[in-house]
Amino acid sequence: MPATWGKNTLTNQALTMMNQALGISAITFIKAVTITDDITGDSVSQLQALTSVNYKQSRTPKAIATQDNKSRLGVTIDNSDVNEDYIYYGVGLYAKQNSTNQEVLFSVIPLTAGATMIAKENNATTASIYLDLYTDIVRGTQVTIMVSNSGTLSREDVQQMISQSIGNALNYPNETASIGTDFNAILDISITRIINDTTVVNAPSGFSGTGYLTTIGSGDKTVPIMQTLDDTINNIRSTRYFNSTTNVWSEWNAYAKTIDVNQQLDKKVNVNDTVNWQKQKITADDGSVLVNVPSGDLSNVISNLTIGFYTLYCATAVINSPSIKALRGFIHITWYGSAGHNVGGGTLIDEDGIAYTVTAVQGVVAYKSLADDLKVAHLSGANNFETVPTVDKNPLLLANSLPSDLARTGQDTNFTGKLQKSGIDVATVNQLPVADDSGWVAFPSNSNLYLNAYYKIFNGVLYTMGTAEPKNTNGTTEKILNVQSIISYRGYNSLSNDIQYHQNYQNSNGSEYYLDFNNSYSEEITVGFGAGVDDVIGINLTIPIHEK
Repeated sequence: MPATWGKNTLTNQALTMMNQALGISAITFIKAVTITDDITGDSVSQLQALTSVNYKQSRTPKAIATQDNKSRLGVTIDNSDVNEDYIYYGVGLYAKQNSTNQEVLFSVIPLTAGATMIAKENNATTASIYLDLYTDIVRGTQVTIMVSNSGTLSREDVQQMISQSIGNALNYPNETASIGTDFNAILDISITRIINDTTVVNAPSGFSGTGYLTTIGSGDKTVPIMQTLDDTINNIRSTRYFNSTTNVWSEWNAYAKTIDVNQQLDKKVNVNDTVNWQKQKITADDGSVLVNVPSGDLSNVISNLTIGFYTLYCATAVINSPSIKALRGFIHITWYGSAGHNVGGGTLIDEDGIAYTVTAVQGVVAYKSLADDLKVAHLSGANNFETVPTVDKNPLLLANSLPSDLARTGQDTNFTGKLQKSGIDVATVNQLPVADDSGWVAFPSNSNLYLNAYYKIFNGVLYTMGTAEPKNTNGTTEKILNVQSIISYRGYNSLSNDIQYHQNYQNSNGSEYYLDFNNSYSEEITVGFGAGVDDVIGINLTIPIHEK
């Protein structure tokens, strides 16, 4: 259901202003605004209590005419400054007391539902709200109601005056045009109803004879005049203007219907639509190739192409061509520095159907022929050749044809003969003890010790160096290196007999700690710390492990 206008409601602030202006000052309407707050459900008391409203647009009211002590206040709020549609819920009138210059929300005229102010189209005004206020309280642009000496005006008195004024505007038309009316003769502000009269004069071509003529003027031709005719049968709105300087009416201009505009816009190509369009040709206008090389040097032509995608033809007489036959294909250049320096690639196919890839890199153009399908091995399924591949006409040896005594990586192999590399015998594990390792290796980490120790084996001797320190003073005994495991890994069979090392220490508090190694029972290097000990032990041992 379309929105309709409610009654104009005077605010509490308006009455206060008029009380203050009693016999002293006049009140001036300063602006009319489109209200964007939803006031459609507010009660009268809520509207009266408003002190301000949020609004989207603002216009200054104009005094149109003054006759018989009645002033007409007109204001048009159009969409000339609206770039996006928005919803408004009424119109508010602001006024000020001239003596104090105080601005207040004077009254509000609510709608029964939100209405849409549409955006302008192609910078043209296509929608507007027009209020025509007939009131006794306005002379020029000033409210001249003065509160009587006996007291203040009641809200009902003032509201009735404003409502009647607004009501006269909103309840137009209050007159119907006579048969054959000349629109050029209607100069005063008015809304005139035309009913089934095709004899009206100076109407737009095709007017159905039924509709409403809205005129904004001052009653004579000394000021500009605007007329809007709404043809309610054909659903067409037309506008024209009277130029008071040239004394000439303009032609009627019909407003475009939204549905018609949208249909046309759907067919229109806008500038923004073409921003990302490809604008470079890849063929000539007649559909032939863009680059034709009938003679000369093909590589030179390609190396001088700028960034773009090109279709290309190369004749048989051209040098630096990959084929003695004519070629057709395409080249895509993705970088260009200067003449003879670009980067790109493409594909060319000669008249025998042989395809060539083309690469251009900084002036060097190279060609490579693609494999002939008739000369490559074909698979019939996953990695399954249809025939046994050959090399120089000799078939390749298949896995199921390998000799049984061939060494395989997935199983143990016993070589009955010696194994050599470059004519030199390869050493076996049993021969490794003579190949001592001269590199130092860190002791395994220990969670209870700060262990900074290393070992190495050289010429049948295990050397150790470094330190060990407990991480707390609770007392602990830690095995820090398994000597037997190390020498076995290095290929030694066993330690020399009866090797032992033990050193006791005592700190200033009398607590003991020690370093120990004995191959007779543990074959491990051990450190022990008594409770309360946080001293450092040096781990510097020389342990013979092989007697030569």
